[in-house]
Amino acid sequence: MIILIVTGLLVIAAGVCLAMLQYLQVQIVDLQLTTHKLMFPAQIKAARRAYLRGLLREAYQQKLKRNWAIGLSIFAVIVAVIALNFQFNVSVVTTGLDRPAFDQSIVALMRNLAISVSGLAVITATLLALSVASWQMQTQSLANQDHDENDLYFTPSAILSKQLLWRRELGLSISAIAVLFMLSGWAGWLPSPVISATMRPATQSSSSSQASSVTEETSEASSSASSHTTTNSSSWQRTDPNTQYPIDAMKEAKYASASDVNALTESDLASLYFLEYWALNGIQDSEAAGYAQAGGYSYQVVKDDKNVLTSGDTIMVFNESSATKGQIHLFYAIRNGDQVEFYNMYNSGLVITSFASQFGINTVNGHAAAGTAGIRDSQEPIAQLVTAFKSDDAFKMTKSGLTRGADLTY
Repeated sequence: MIILIVTGLLVIAAGVCLAMLQYLQVQIVDLQLTTHKLMFPAQIKAARRAYLRGLLREAYQQKLKRNWAIGLSIFAVIVAVIALNFQFNVSVVTTGLDRPAFDQSIVALMRNLAISVSGLAVITATLLALSVASWQMQTQSLANQDHDENDLYFTPSAILSKQLLWRRELGLSISAIAVLFMLSGWAGWLPSPVISATMRPATQSSSSSQASSVTEETSEASSSASSHTTTNSSSWQRTDPNTQYPIDAMKEAKYASASDVNALTESDLASLYFLEYWALNGIQDSEAAGYAQAGGYSYQVVKDDKNVLTSGDTIMVFNESSATKGQIHLFYAIRNGDQVEFYNMYNSGLVITSFASQFGINTVNGHAAAGTAGIRDSQEPIAQLVTAFKSDDAFKMTKSGLTRGADLTY
């Protein structure tokens, strides 16, 4: 009875930790909604998940720890199911003259071994997960130095500290449950295993074979990155079913030929940039195309009226318009030769009269050099964008939905 009470308290403690972590996540989303008013909470969550996945992709050791933690957790669940089977579902055969083929002490020993293996796997997985959580907090704290409060990826230091604290409390609760069950098994505090015996005539050969059936249960949990996924998903997305976020699949795309790149029109480039921007935010291209089709999105070309961009760099600004907010600027793209990079404009409603001076663009050796850091993972070869998007239905939908605004002055 005491074991059940202590276990119940620990489970409640773990539930409180999970609730607090969810509450902190809601706080982060609410904070971002104050500066990104035209984005939905699901879009913000997807973008931040893509950002954190990008951080893990760059840290091999942390990614390995996370994978080990997931693998050990699955292993622990499987072994725990085996322990439950030893506790409640053991059948033995006896002749009525001899002892059962498996007596109770042997079944209890096997159950305790299974509990111990599962418990050690849980504790190890928890330690690995907490190590990754600590690294994540430190990395995000350092990244905050490059992002201000308006950045989609910014997380206040106070919230980062609270997240780590509650994750540690959660890990402690889970580990305590595992330790409690291991001690209870070896100390004899758990109920004796339930064994059902089947009588067999004594004249029957003891070497006769016994048919046994084993029922195996598997459970699979999946989270949808987007509720708007359609059958028009890109072929490059379907080729890698293990890829969770669009940007990961995007980076696996092959390079188009130079002739295909040179044949791109201004509207082609705008559509490619638009799809890539939303892929960076964790949005599938079919959903991004839906945004364009819904209307309100436009692009503007920054004209080099002073003829200072001698390298041939081109700049496009992308906007979103609504009846309540008017026109706001989402991001701008700078193309330098065969490469393009995106920069956040933080939903600015600024009226642009001189793009370079208003957004801190410097001209260095005939190139446009942004004064701020680009969006993470946004520097891409144009040839890769062509292969990833241009043959897709989403590209055609985006191209027909985007409108071209008036030229801007560099």
